[in-house]
Amino acid sequence: MLEALEAAALTGLPLEVLRYEESWQQSADAAALAASLNAEDVVVLTSRRGVRAWHNLCLSSGSGAQSTPVAAVGAATAAEAALHGLSVFLTGDSDAYGLAEQLAASPVSGRLIFAVAREADAAPQELLASRGRQVVRLETYAAVPVPTLAARLSALRPEDFAGIVATSANRLEAFVTALPAEGRNGWLALPFFVIGERTAERARLLGVTRLTVASGASTERLVDAAALVLLGPQHGENE
Repeated sequence: MLEALEAAALTGLPLEVLRYEESWQQSADAAALAASLNAEDVVVLTSRRGVRAWHNLCLSSGSGAQSTPVAAVGAATAAEAALHGLSVFLTGDSDAYGLAEQLAASPVSGRLIFAVAREADAAPQELLASRGRQVVRLETYAAVPVPTLAARLSALRPEDFAGIVATSANRLEAFVTALPAEGRNGWLALPFFVIGERTAERARLLGVTRLTVASGASTERLVDAAALVLLGPQHGENE
């Protein structure tokens, strides 16, 4: 992300808002599910963190789950899946809900296993279930707010920043929740750049008013959206 911002003549400040803990070890059904997968099933992965948790589950179970076809949200998740030896047959160009819509229109006949964070929105699974698809939700990891986030934000001033880039609804909510009362309105008045309409919906509920949604679920598209607004058409997607 920082390299992409720099290439677009923008300077980024990384801010850790969430830490991730794999939780599939606490699920008695995880290993059994991995062992039961067949060639008609599809594993749905919505983040790079989800890819790594699923990969570790496959290694732990010693089953053939590693060869199960994968549907991934965005190019970054797909690349991470390929790096871990997973076979990606479908890459979504939006968020998890958009990928669910693509899967609903696909010829997939087996189960759709959503290997997701504990906090992940259930709407994508509900959409597919309403279309008659067999959906299994497997919570493989959990996002935990960084305990020092509020203190870090208190030491920063919104007027020193041109905008906020958020790559997920959970990260966005953790950021807004940790904002100090003093200066909160200033932070929320900044331009926010997000991936996917679901994250945009969460942003609006949290009080964000200046909102731009990237045209695709990738770092490049997100940075393009920020550059287009902050630097003008010659630096954004119209270049």
